[in-house]
Amino acid sequence: MFDTHIHLHLLPQQLKMSGPVLVPAVTQEDWHLMLAQFADQPNVLLALGLHPQQVDCWCETCRQQLKRLLHHPQVVAIGEVGLDAALESSGENQEIVLRQQIRLALEVGKPLILHCVKRYGRLLEILQQESAATVGGIVHGYSASVEVALALHKLGFGIGVGRLILNDKARHVAEAVTQLPAEMLVLETDAPWPQHYGPQDWTAVLTHIGQKIAQLRNESEQDVLNTTQDNARRLLKLSAGWKSEV
Repeated sequence: MFDTHIHLHLLPQQLKMSGPVLVPAVTQEDWHLMLAQFADQPNVLLALGLHPQQVDCWCETCRQQLKRLLHHPQVVAIGEVGLDAALESSGENQEIVLRQQIRLALEVGKPLILHCVKRYGRLLEILQQESAATVGGIVHGYSASVEVALALHKLGFGIGVGRLILNDKARHVAEAVTQLPAEMLVLETDAPWPQHYGPQDWTAVLTHIGQKIAQLRNESEQDVLNTTQDNARRLLKLSAGWKSEV
């Protein structure tokens, strides 16, 4: 199983994951911390970037530092970056910083890990304007419609299916998971958030998510796990020779 969005640096340090994971940064301080903490864990891949809640920290020095660190071989993506209508940071600043991070992704040729809350229309516009389809990536914690997901698919993005799928009230997410092409789907826990539902054994969480997807799509659990892992490797542009425990 491949967890494509887990904040492992915020979980107990003795926790070791059996399968591959992608750990996205939130703050600038996370960047060096994550590179140091996971240097000896080849199954832990990193995404470095600035979360929309942190955009007021963005400056040219920050941009240059990020650009330099993006060349580290353990860093496979830029993230998590995006737009969030629920945050106090201004929408204008969020858009400026998102555009600059997309341009960095294009410079280094690495995919994006996107965060979006109630701004999918604007996100699509910016991705199109900035030619983000060149690198593609994953929209984590997907919570919008089938139509929006298909528009993202045309731009080379998959969607992260997380614990929201375990909430029976999230019918729109279930509808998207049921109807979208299998090649779009990847698994994620977003641990340690959100903490208000679902078990706290993160490997078990990922299993439950895979089981729910299999149930909704009338597929075998093994097929879902194989497909989502293959999708993660493709969307993250991992080399054909990349190996990990599964």
